[in-house]
Amino acid sequence: MSKTLVTGATGRLGTNLVKDLTREGREVVALVMPGDALERKLQGLACQIAYADLKDRAAIGAACREVDEIVHCGAVMEDRPAGMDDVGHFDVNTRGTLLLLDAAVAQEVKRFVYVSSTAVFDVFNTPAREMPIRDDSPQRPSTFYGLTKTAAERLVAGYHNQYDLPTVVLRPNYIMACEQAAKGWNVGVVHTILKDWAVDPKNSFHVPGLANPAAPLEALGADPAAPCVPRSADGRPWQWHVTDVRDVMQAVRAALREPDAIGRSFNIAGPLPMDWELAARHLAKKRGQDPVEITIPNSWRFSFDVSGAQGTLGYEPQYGIERMIDDGLAFLEGTDIGVVPAT
Repeated sequence: MSKTLVTGATGRLGTNLVKDLTREGREVVALVMPGDALERKLQGLACQIAYADLKDRAAIGAACREVDEIVHCGAVMEDRPAGMDDVGHFDVNTRGTLLLLDAAVAQEVKRFVYVSSTAVFDVFNTPAREMPIRDDSPQRPSTFYGLTKTAAERLVAGYHNQYDLPTVVLRPNYIMACEQAAKGWNVGVVHTILKDWAVDPKNSFHVPGLANPAAPLEALGADPAAPCVPRSADGRPWQWHVTDVRDVMQAVRAALREPDAIGRSFNIAGPLPMDWELAARHLAKKRGQDPVEITIPNSWRFSFDVSGAQGTLGYEPQYGIERMIDDGLAFLEGTDIGVVPAT
């Protein structure tokens, strides 16, 4: 029986991976930060628990003893804990990956799966002619989080080349679980994007000269919870490419299994790029209401090519946005959809 260490075991992906892998019959060690209040999410799961800060080399080394595989999905995302600066962020995301790689070599693990992020690309500013973003598209991270993940990917590749460590890199985009798909695509989310992000000249959906990009939406006085269809001046709705946590778990299982995946990196996303209109209208129909529609100068459309994962991993994403919304609404009504919520 394989013994698999999962880092970030109390996160949205991590807990569901622990649950999924133990159900497969694997022996799983869940790596948890000491004092993590979300450890309660692991209650009732047939796993061992190891405690280690990703900055603690000795604790990481101890946690990795006698494991056959490591799935590393622990990281600090864009929203840092209070008081964490760039160096602290780097220490967790990048140096922490280095410590795990070092322990993996010492332990001679059979597979090291690194869950990276599409933040290694400049999703905000990739021109339409370069869409969809491919596995080998230029890495131009536009956030410090993306920079830490890019640097960590270089370390993973380096350990594969230098030490023959069997590594696989997965880059999921915008993982959603449980109720999240049923709580998005609304006026409040669009307002936040326009108010907080569209004002940044570095973002492709910034329009010069608009002092308050959110003003047209604010003028409607709409309910923040109402589903919303934002259209750019050319009439096209925004387009995102979200990923259900269950599809990411499918990719991880394949990355642990497929020999041809070793040494490679794969984008992971949902079955199709998601037009915001499709999501908003489906959610509105389910709620028996009409969506709010607004035409604004700001355009935001991006998508990912997952053909590499499909060809090598046999990855076949199953969860389109309509099913994600349906399952999210069912979860909110108390139905067990087999997924552990994010919090």
